[in-house]
Amino acid sequence: MNEFKETQPTENLFLKKADCQELIDRRKIAPEDFQIIEDLSHYPTEFFVAELHNFFSSNQEKSAQAIKDRIKQVNETLEKYPDATITATASLKEAIPLLVLFLEFTEKYGWMAAGHLNSLLENR
Repeated sequence: MNEFKETQPTENLFLKKADCQELIDRRKIAPEDFQIIEDLSHYPTEFFVAELHNFFSSNQEKSAQAIKDRIKQVNETLEKYPDATITATASLKEAIPLLVLFLEFTEKYGWMAAGHLNSLLENR
């Protein structure tokens, strides 16, 4: 058995997809931020649908603040209901890191780029 091969991280094919490359080129995503996209691509599609579907189209330039508000709301909900879920298989607690990553991306690239990325992540 080759332990070295088993311990190597798997290659992220999401970043290599043509539509992701279009996002990177069109929105001028800096190479140092590819890791954010890669990290987000590891979340199940259902997280993006549950937390961010239509989010960017309705909040436009206020998207970053709206994400901050959602993080606060999730934390408040978890204080009252620690086992709250957002889908049948995902806890609300698991949504916080996703929202924090998306906030970082949104603050840096704006609501149009974030909406574009969310669409790609929902439809993969």
